[in-house]
Amino acid sequence: MALVLTQQKKKERILIIILAIVLLITFFNIWRAFFSRSEEEKTILFPKIKRETPISIKLNFSVFENDKWKALSPNYLKEIKAQPNIGKENPFSE
Repeated sequence: MALVLTQQKKKERILIIILAIVLLITFFNIWRAFFSRSEEEKTILFPKIKRETPISIKLNFSVFENDKWKALSPNYLKEIKAQPNIGKENPFSE
């Protein structure tokens, strides 16, 4: 019984050490990326995008008025005819 507890404590200790190493590496990288660089290096890492003119998109819907386009219109856009009642009656209908 004592052997099992010592092995479990040893595993926990190793996992805590691994977690501490991962956290140290993470904090070091965050510190290096944000705090230790000069302003020129920060602009290279995080460039500021400046747009002189706003982007505008114009759609040309006059294509749909063409006779060739109207000839391609599918049949499912036409009115769908209702089929007669098939199957059992609905017991919840009044």
